[in-house]
Amino acid sequence: MNSKHGMIPNMKLKSIIKLLVIPLIIILTSCVPSGQLSLPDSAFTRIPATATIAPTLTPTITLTTAPVLSPTALPSPTSTPQVHTIKLGETLGGIAWIYGVSLDALKEMNPDTNPNVMIVGETLLIPVEMLPPANQTPVPTPIQLPLEGLNCVAVVDGGAWCFVWVHNTSTESYENVNVSFNMADQQASQVFSRQATAPLNILLVDEKMPIAIYFPGPIPQPFQKSAQFSSAIPYNPESGRYLNIEINVDSEHSILDGQLLTIRGDFTLNEPASIVSIVAVGLDDQGQLIGLRRWQSSLTNPALQGEFLIELASVSGNIAEYQLFAEAQP
Repeated sequence: MNSKHGMIPNMKLKSIIKLLVIPLIIILTSCVPSGQLSLPDSAFTRIPATATIAPTLTPTITLTTAPVLSPTALPSPTSTPQVHTIKLGETLGGIAWIYGVSLDALKEMNPDTNPNVMIVGETLLIPVEMLPPANQTPVPTPIQLPLEGLNCVAVVDGGAWCFVWVHNTSTESYENVNVSFNMADQQASQVFSRQATAPLNILLVDEKMPIAIYFPGPIPQPFQKSAQFSSAIPYNPESGRYLNIEINVDSEHSILDGQLLTIRGDFTLNEPASIVSIVAVGLDDQGQLIGLRRWQSSLTNPALQGEFLIELASVSGNIAEYQLFAEAQP
């Protein structure tokens, strides 16, 4: 440690100080016990010290324990985006939700990623400034609804249609049900994922909802397929946001060897509705989903009744059976 001392021009005063310092050293030395001198831990801490001169004639040394602060702020380190590796069944919206970022911000950070075709193993950059706090671990939604009867069929344009049932086996109703569909070659060297939303908004307790998605070609042949429940929002049936509706089929006509079915009917409501949606699904003789068509009313004024016409086409095989689902909004 270097000390900086002031100069006192009076030589006699220097001699007096020297005479006073020597006896003081002798006295202090006699107070130290024999053996090794024990120092506190702080004595081994390297702390920058600054020597100052007191205004009196006796020079003293003052140790400053606090480091000297620079008047210029140090530059902040540049944030590095976190990297996420896409896994089977994941969607861009689901990844954005997990990390607490907006979907637009995630798309902007990854402009080359197609949200409709997610490839397993590819990486995404997550905006750092929007990451959740370090003490919070993102957890997926606890809602889990089983899927049944997954059926994927290749079509003549090189693409494929996939269908599945979502079964609400819980004790709570849901809306905005989403399912992630996946297709891959036999070696799973490339996996494509697409997310589909249920054609109707509400899925009540103990009910099933059909969901379909189209994969544009070319689709590998042969291919593997899978589907995972993605998300849903709890719905209170007492909220009154949807009305009771009854549908009645007046006629049905099958053409093209059973590959196209025309369904006519009418609907009635207990209260006037502005929007009426009806979904028809076709099943083959094995009970597999092979077609889905959604019809929505174009009512200019709320009405208590109306008519519908649905043309239901099969993507493969003949329609042996069909089912109708409906909902209405005031």
